[in-house]
Amino acid sequence: MTRLRAGKLRHRVAIKRPASGRGTRGERTGEDFVVSPEEFASIETLSGREAERARAVYAEATYRVEMRIRPGIEVTENDYLQHGTRRFHIGHVDDVDQRGIKYELLCAELK
Repeated sequence: MTRLRAGKLRHRVAIKRPASGRGTRGERTGEDFVVSPEEFASIETLSGREAERARAVYAEATYRVEMRIRPGIEVTENDYLQHGTRRFHIGHVDDVDQRGIKYELLCAELK
């Protein structure tokens, strides 16, 4: 069992899902759905060999986000994380220990 120390989770992020409504020209319409308004996470920049390994899974990976999630909340590659004004697209979700509690995400920051 891998442990994630609570002191490491110093970033507050919201998990959001893009609006699924479509306009007459195919553009997204409506508000994004908030999956979870606040979760604690650790956001780290990938570098060196670690970045190379991550890009084998998700080509645009520049950040690794580790987080514990409350039961009943599902995170997918369709979602994104909002940290203040920063927005991180989730490219890969790894459910550590396969218990739905600790997740390791590979993300790219959206501008």
